Amino acid sequence: MGWTGGALGAVYVLATVLVADKVGAAVFMGVTVAIVVSLAMDHFGLLGFAVHKAGLARVAGGVLMIAGLGLIAKY
Repeated sequence: MGWTGGALGAVYVLATVLVADKVGAAVFMGVTVAIVVSLAMDHFGLLGFAVHKAGLARVAGGVLMIAGLGLIAKY
């Protein structure tokens, strides 16, 4: 599972190249950071949230949310 960080980094860079110029840097960074932070808060139980481990399904959901942003911006 050590390869997942590199794979997610590559997906983020690709999304930045393809989407950020269409929606703007502030919107793109705001949405992606919000998704990453919300996953981290759930995974570690920060600020009193119940712990929900960030498994493959949750990470895939976050990636799909970012991809959805790209689709909204494109159409």
